[in-house]
Amino acid sequence: MLYYKVLKEIAVSSVGFGIVNACIDLGFSGKSILDEMDAQGGSGGIGVYVPILKAYCKENRTAEATQLVKEISNSGVQLDVETYKALIEASMTKHDFVSALTLFRDMRETRVTDLKGSYLTIMTGLLENQRPELMASFVEEVLENPRVEVKSHDWTFRRMVFLRYEPNHQTYLSFINGYVSCEKYFGIFG
Repeated sequence: MLYYKVLKEIAVSSVGFGIVNACIDLGFSGKSILDEMDAQGGSGGIGVYVPILKAYCKENRTAEATQLVKEISNSGVQLDVETYKALIEASMTKHDFVSALTLFRDMRETRVTDLKGSYLTIMTGLLENQRPELMASFVEEVLENPRVEVKSHDWTFRRMVFLRYEPNHQTYLSFINGYVSCEKYFGIFG
């Protein structure tokens, strides 16, 4: 899986990674490791957090992983785009849409530049799981962010047609708003 490959490349050489990974392999929970580090006055870098995130995803504990990502962001440590993508993918696989959307928002807040892949992962998952209410609000939220290309909305619409999803008025309104916000007025008729 891409997630494990990326995680190894990021932090496998750090001492913190080795220690935390060994503790997790022995059955200690990620939260207890972090609590003990805090109690001892220690702080963790990316090498400490990566094995804990890996363990949470392996155990399908995506809500806990999302909470840890918030704590990581608040501590000033920034995750890379591949880690976010892997966490979003794991959340969507588990149908934990709230976690996936929260992670996407965190990506935006931390100024991660490559948002398109995660956007498409979320939209595909919401579409395949027939969650139009989440799709509509997510599309509107993304339209406010100029870092996601509106062309991906074209792809989303084609995917909806392919899956025989019946769009409602809110779906079309979201597409129109997307084209208008990008000043591609004639794209509406395309």
